[in-house]
Amino acid sequence: MIPASGADTRAQLDLRERLESVRRKEANERVKELQRVAGSHARGSIAVGPMENTLTEEARRLNADVLVIGGSPQTGALGRLLDLSYAVIRDAPCPALSV
Repeated sequence: MIPASGADTRAQLDLRERLESVRRKEANERVKELQRVAGSHARGSIAVGPMENTLTEEARRLNADVLVIGGSPQTGALGRLLDLSYAVIRDAPCPALSV
């Protein structure tokens, strides 16, 4: 719960930003390890936000050559990625490949 205002709000928002930073760092390290194992040198990006908009905006920001997306047998946010595939492909600023 985040209070409406005051010093406590700033502290909790700072804590949330720190947690997000740690999660991004851990995700980047995991991606680098997976790329090392796979022998890949592709540029990647870790972004947070609504999937459809975040994927297309990151592709635009990075001036991506191709956007590769995939579905997941998992439920929740990862499983919903398959449902968003059409919208992402339609709105992508570059060729998109759904696997």
